[in-house]
Amino acid sequence: MSDDKGFGDLNDWLGDHNKGLYREIQDLMIARHVFREVHAMVDANPEIRDSPSTFWSWIDALYPTWASMVIRRLSAVPPRPPTFEQLDECIDFFEKALRKYVMLFRAVSGDILPTWGFDWMAIFKKPWLPQ
Repeated sequence: MSDDKGFGDLNDWLGDHNKGLYREIQDLMIARHVFREVHAMVDANPEIRDSPSTFWSWIDALYPTWASMVIRRLSAVPPRPPTFEQLDECIDFFEKALRKYVMLFRAVSGDILPTWGFDWMAIFKKPWLPQ
């Protein structure tokens, strides 16, 4: 295999915001960001925080389960229930590694977490259930 072919294969594996390793790590970072923002919103609002909610239970179970599956797919993490701290450590590690590879292969640096061109929290700001 030529050096150019090997470089091209590794560059393809790295992917971009639409596919590949870059996309998987970016998705992990987006999910963590949304999870943290929703929790901050709930924690700041006692009326919501202190009310029983299937939605909050669901989001609390969904994020760590989904993130664990992605992390296991990307690494050799043994199948055991991780803590939120362990999930954060894995996501932080993947982000740092991705930044290094992107810089090495493409001489590009920047945020992996995207800047939204819309208010993704708008669904929480407008009443939508009829009284």
